Amino acid sequence: MKNTILILIIAFTSLTSCKNEPKEKKETEAIERKTVESKKVDDTEKINQVFEQFESLYKELIEFKDDSDFKKYGFGKGGKNYEWLNKVRDFKSNPDSKLLLKKGVLIGELEQLGMAYANSNGKDTDVTKTFNKIFSDVISSNTETKTTETQKKTTLKQITTEKFTIIKDDKNERLKKVNIDVRLDKEISKIELKKIGLKIKEERPEFDKFWIFYYLPEHKTGNGAWAITHFKPELEIEILGATQEASKEMNEKKVTGTILNIWNDNDAIMPNKIYLVNENDKLFVKTIYAKNSYSEATEIINEVTEVKRNGLIRYNYDNNHGDYYVLEKNGNLGLYDDEGKFKEAIKKK
Repeated sequence: MKNTILILIIAFTSLTSCKNEPKEKKETEAIERKTVESKKVDDTEKINQVFEQFESLYKELIEFKDDSDFKKYGFGKGGKNYEWLNKVRDFKSNPDSKLLLKKGVLIGELEQLGMAYANSNGKDTDVTKTFNKIFSDVISSNTETKTTETQKKTTLKQITTEKFTIIKDDKNERLKKVNIDVRLDKEISKIELKKIGLKIKEERPEFDKFWIFYYLPEHKTGNGAWAITHFKPELEIEILGATQEASKEMNEKKVTGTILNIWNDNDAIMPNKIYLVNENDKLFVKTIYAKNSYSEATEIINEVTEVKRNGLIRYNYDNNHGDYYVLEKNGNLGLYDDEGKFKEAIKKK
């Protein structure tokens, strides 16, 4: 009898335990979900608070940059705007300022904008226009995100409509730095480059320094990059080669004479277009260079003589480096010097 009662007690206890286990598990999972959701809300609120502080400082700068006091004293201790610079630098030293990356801006950039205005006496320059475009776009986007849940993603998450592919990702964990090569599908603006650079950086939080190189579809890696976004750790952004506008101007440039052939030299930094022209019964090679970060758009004209050598046509011209051109069997134009071919321009189809 005692054994029977003992068995019934054990069976009842086991049954009760089995019924309670799923309930306890569900309650635990619900608590964990609430904790995670609460953390996400807290992070979002903190990001928004930090960004509001940034926006307030930015608007304050825009308001006083045209004041006579600012034009006279800048951020000097004798001026009333000295306090603004201190607030920005205090903000910069606050670890929470790094949350601005989630919005696609850096507090150091706001300081740079302020110093740029101080140097120009409140006048707009290429530098101030670039920063103002970035900040106004981000502020506008942030305002829109308050309307719907879909728009609550940060500007950084709404990265870019431009296509890009990481083709090399070399990490040095000891030095906490990474070298990255990125293939773009076309020329893009500095604003888009910055967004891509910040996206890449955000996805690798364990690294401090980034060297990011960008190449267009026709560029070979290792021969100079079209653009860069480096974090050392402050952001350095530059288009080294030709912008989309500069490339368009190069392609639309008219040359005189009868055009016999055209080739494209898709150099990452110094792209150019080469024409073989007959003008006044003479042969010329006319090279049109696009404007880049190092030089203005230029046209170089060389009178050439045509000779046949080893079954190929060679174009000689006067120079001090032993340079000459060769019309290759594939129709491309080879560029040679005393040591041999160093480049090949592609025949335009």
